[in-house]
Amino acid sequence: MEWGRTPSSHLWKILPYTPETGASEKWEDGVKGEISPTTAGDLNAIAGTMSNITMTGAGPSVLGSGAESNLTTLNGMGMSAGSIPRAANTSVRVTGATFDPTRGGFSGANIDVQLSPGDRFYQKRRGFLTLSPSSLQFTDAVGHAAGVQDGVLRGSLGADGELIRNALTYNVAVDLAHSVSHPATLLVADDDLLVRAGVSPDSVSRLFGIATPLGLSLSGHGIPTSQQHDAFSWLGRLDDTRDTLATRALTSYVTYTRDGGIGFAPLSAPSAAAEHTQQALGAQLTIGSYVGRTRMVLTETRLGVNTVRNHLTPYQDIPGANVLVLSPTIDASNSVGVGNLVLGGGQSLIDNTKLDTRGFQSNHMEHKRKTKPLQGIDLGPGRRNAPEFFPESTWQLHV
Repeated sequence: MEWGRTPSSHLWKILPYTPETGASEKWEDGVKGEISPTTAGDLNAIAGTMSNITMTGAGPSVLGSGAESNLTTLNGMGMSAGSIPRAANTSVRVTGATFDPTRGGFSGANIDVQLSPGDRFYQKRRGFLTLSPSSLQFTDAVGHAAGVQDGVLRGSLGADGELIRNALTYNVAVDLAHSVSHPATLLVADDDLLVRAGVSPDSVSRLFGIATPLGLSLSGHGIPTSQQHDAFSWLGRLDDTRDTLATRALTSYVTYTRDGGIGFAPLSAPSAAAEHTQQALGAQLTIGSYVGRTRMVLTETRLGVNTVRNHLTPYQDIPGANVLVLSPTIDASNSVGVGNLVLGGGQSLIDNTKLDTRGFQSNHMEHKRKTKPLQGIDLGPGRRNAPEFFPESTWQLHV
């Protein structure tokens, strides 16, 4: 809450148009997080900079809630992507569950991405290139066996401005990324790594001798020797600026990711691994109009569609096997540990090979100005720069 003093009364009072702490119309509130250039644009990494958020394998967690309780939005539209281009001219806000009735659809964390309209007076260009060659990466044997990334190449370009003078603005960005890691698998793991993983090396050698006669493959044609991550993302917005009292905007996003070598581990054969691809795209049309005698009310309608396609393809479409082996532990006790060795193919993954999700949402919001009447800058007949409005009522439809 902010306090102010009027020149006439010199009395302290609450300014009625000042957003309260945690209000939905207050964008910057709290702390600002910073992340490394290699993870810039990763929405989960941005959420991880908050002190009250715990990062899990499925995503950020607020007060122990699961990742399914989170909501990621782009200009109010449900967004299935987990990353955005680094060069995009955006603002990202992470908030926990709130009692604000105008904000719903989540009980955990809300990662809200705001893609602003293009600048009407300046043409802006942004470009980033991140190169992290493997020759400059150093790690120990444990990090190398765990698959720490040892090669990253990423490029991102963004631009915004006026596409047609006094008629159309744009704000677009594109991002390409490629990373490589070389985790150890059952075929290349040395004796020391196998012992630390809880398996005796002679048990693995004996298993190799009987796997082929039993029809359990260890490798095959087309299986990579390293884990690779390839990603492409696009973010764009077009705004009709012919009349600022009747706004129209089109927002879109496209992402594609491919991860190879899913399942590479010291106790797993390469043949049991798989490749995962994900495609996500969405678009939203926003139509707004200032109505009323004094143009004090803004009505805004949003129509959005999105789709997500997940494919998990095993390298070997044959039955797999889990072999349990007994091995002495490496500590001083005489106990015996049980190790699980994975051989054969990834046929057990076929049930989860395809997962397609489609959605449609429609929002209608009514904003009412809380202070004095509209006082914008006159730009000609029917053109005016409108000040900020705050939400008063809203209804949403999700399918």
